[in-house]
Amino acid sequence: MSNIKNMMKLTTVSNVIWHFTELRYRISGLILFLILSCPLCGQDKIFIANPVEFLNEIEPYRDKEEYDIIIANLQQRLQHDTSKHWCYYQLACIYSLKQDTIQAFAYLYKALDYGVLAEDVLSDTDFQNLYYTKQWETLTNEFVRQYLEKNKGITLTELSVKLWFLKIADQKFRTLRGNYKMNLPAPYTLETALLMKKEVKNDKQRAKYITNLIRTRKKWFYYSEVGKIGADAALYIIQHAKGSKRQKQALPYLKQAVEANEADPRMYAVMLDRYLIDKGKKQIYGTSWYRDKNGTFFYEIEDFKNINVRRAQVGMSSIEDLAKRYNIELPK
Repeated sequence: MSNIKNMMKLTTVSNVIWHFTELRYRISGLILFLILSCPLCGQDKIFIANPVEFLNEIEPYRDKEEYDIIIANLQQRLQHDTSKHWCYYQLACIYSLKQDTIQAFAYLYKALDYGVLAEDVLSDTDFQNLYYTKQWETLTNEFVRQYLEKNKGITLTELSVKLWFLKIADQKFRTLRGNYKMNLPAPYTLETALLMKKEVKNDKQRAKYITNLIRTRKKWFYYSEVGKIGADAALYIIQHAKGSKRQKQALPYLKQAVEANEADPRMYAVMLDRYLIDKGKKQIYGTSWYRDKNGTFFYEIEDFKNINVRRAQVGMSSIEDLAKRYNIELPK
């Protein structure tokens, strides 16, 4: 109950979601490192599908379902500047809300031509009206085909796709939280607490699926089997579930994968640090930090004078570079 009471003290629903996640999973440098080291779909393009400034601007019209006003706004923007490719995506969103599937898919495919990520499309709540159409099934199958095309040579294709979809679900209120555009419960309400409780349960279910696979396979998910995206997805999911039991089970297998050049040693460092911190011990590689009212600080680090030696061994930059990048206070 204390976690729920602390959560209720926050001032906005978005802060509830972010703070709750941060509180429960100790989101810190760990998550930022993972995000930066592994793009969601391995694409080099950056396509901002849901610009926050624009969504704030049109929020009153969305709330009143005055969709034609938004469509006119977007079309006018494109007349003045056709390079605003995100406008095509937003038009797809609005036409979906209008239940005009023909126009929604027409603009969605236009946005895809300009590089919108599959993860954005598959996690955007505006497209729920399209879910049960034949066109959506076709589009999803095309996303899978493209995903496998980027992961040629992997031996466990079905498992890789499953892990990819699980990762998208895992990131719903994390890196993909900007795509959740449904009306959320008001702050200070039981509904908000129940929503967060549901997400914690979903985290646990995904982690249980992953750890059961590890127990059955008696090995980690090798890059040659499921690709980098699939393998790293398994790590994210385990990291986000509360408790160190699953990490303890996975660590030996992840270490074996690293030794076989089938996993990124930085991923092992991240999981090991998280496990040690959850057990009340000092971290080894300095991959995790926390924030409070006084600033941003690393969790305690073992043998700090040799930290850069250890970080270099797993391919990480110096602790000083990391601290400068994220404005983290170095241990004294």
